[in-house]
Amino acid sequence: MLMAIGRNFSSAFATDSLGLIINKSAAKALSWNPNIAVDKTVVGVGGDKGEHVPFHVMA
Repeated sequence: MLMAIGRNFSSAFATDSLGLIINKSAAKALSWNPNIAVDKTVVGVGGDKGEHVPFHVMA
C-alpha cells in the first residue's frame, strides 16, 4: 500500500508494535490535519486490566 504520508509497518522498528496507521477520514474525525497527523498519539484501552495504551501514528 502506498502511504500518502509516513510509512508502513516494519520489523526493523521495535516500536511499530505500538504503531497505528490511520486514513484521512480518521484524522479529520480526530480534528487533525491529515498532513501532520504522523507522530501524534492515540490512547486506546487494552490489556486484561483495561489500562490506557498509547499508540503513535505512523501514517
